[in-house]
Amino acid sequence: MRVGKTKELLVEQIKARIPLLVQHNGILDEIAIQLNKYNISLGNIIELINDHNKLIEAQLEELLFAW
Repeated sequence: MRVGKTKELLVEQIKARIPLLVQHNGILDEIAIQLNKYNISLGNIIELINDHNKLIEAQLEELLFAW
């Protein structure tokens, strides 16, 4: 994360980009391919970004994967 940025700002930036992910299946497919390399489920990331409480409570590492 960049110096001077907060977790809250990262959460807001993720929330602002969620509509872009939903509109473009190609982006979701590419994200799924990349996450699969690290044995991370796209479903887990989608669950995280769809639940505001989980997004706020997420660890920084989880947020960076969602970013």
